[in-house]
Parts: sequence; structure tokens; C-alpha cells
Amino acid sequence: MENRTGHRDEPIDARIARAIALRYRSRFLQGYVRSKIASDPIYRAVLPRLRGIAGPVLDIGCGIGLLGQLVREAGLAIDVVGIDFDERKIDAARQATAGIGGLRFELGDARKPVDFAGSAVLLDLLHYFGDDDQRAILECAASYARPGDVVIVRDCIDDGSWRYRATWLEETIATSLGWLRGERLNFPTKESISAVFRERGYDEEVVPLWGRTPFNNHLLSYWKR
Repeated sequence: MENRTGHRDEPIDARIARAIALRYRSRFLQGYVRSKIASDPIYRAVLPRLRGIAGPVLDIGCGIGLLGQLVREAGLAIDVVGIDFDERKIDAARQATAGIGGLRFELGDARKPVDFAGSAVLLDLLHYFGDDDQRAILECAASYARPGDVVIVRDCIDDGSWRYRATWLEETIATSLGWLRGERLNFPTKESISAVFRERGYDEEVVPLWGRTPFNNHLLSYWKR
């Protein structure tokens, strides 16, 4: 099985982070966006994996729409459709991206298929769902891809490590404060994710994505043959 490696993280200029942050109305979101882009390695890792695909991209659990804006700022000529079941975040994403072409944000349930064909990205989403729902989400994502497309998953992997326990604590606090919405915390294993794509003959790349954080995040990329 081919393992696609050699992707180099793409640095994100602080001026881009600042420009995106200023598109949001609230001071809280402005500060959150600057901090998120600066400290979280996810966007620097995802962007190079989206280069070369034909597009479009479905951002499943898109939150306030950061990935789509960074795709546009990086000069990638692909449309991004974001879905999320949190109306507050969809409203914030729409407000911030008003007038920016190729970006669309809709209320949606990740467990239910949508009319879409292309690549998919799921960032920090699966662990808010039970096992059956996680599989339904992954099967939906896998069904959208065409040959040459990619499905990218970033999540904390349940491997019993201290990083896993630190992530569980942080997510528990964030959920209790109401910023993150989910039915439960149920972190997936690597095998539970990979099995869905292995059954369908995808090529796989799995790399740790800790950055300078204590969290047990991993980036799992699956290419449709």
C-alpha cells in the first residue's frame, strides 16, 4: 500500500492570521482566531495535502470557517463547502466570509449524506459522537471522494497515553463551558478510523500532529485510488 509522505508544513504569515481575525465582529473570536492559527499545527499540515486536488472540499464540522479562509488565502483554486450543526458558528462563518468567492457554509448533520462529490476534511469532530455515529460520518466522507481526492481526519487518538488523558481533560472543560457542542466524548482509535478506508482500498498516511501542545492529535489522510 502506497504511503504518501514528504508533505512539508506550510507556514502561515501572521498578517494573514490577523486579517482573518479582523473579519469577525467579537473581540473574543478575534483573539481566538489569532491564537488558533498561530498555535495549532493543523492548518499548516492540511494545506499542502490539499494542493493538487481538483476540488471541491467539504469541511465537515467547519466551525467558524477558518479552513476555508486559509485555503483562499493560500491561493488554492478550490471551492470549500462547510457544514456544522452549531448555528452560532455557521452564522459567524457566513458573516466573516461575506463577499469572499468560493466559500459556502450551511447547517448540516455530519452523520447524514449530502449532495457532494470531492475531498473531505474532518477536524476535531469524531470524538463528540458514539462509535456507530463515527462510522456513519466516516462512511459518508469516504462516499464523497472520487479518484485522486483525499479525506483528511484530525483527531485525538485513544491510545491510553498521557497525551490522550491531557486531551480528554481539555475537551471536557471546553464542552462544560459551552463553546464546544457534542453528545459525548468518545475518542476514536486509529484502527476504528482506518478500517473504514482500508475496506474501500484507500491509500493511507498517518502522522502525529502534536506541535507544541500536550495533546494526542494525529493527522490521518486517505487518498482515493
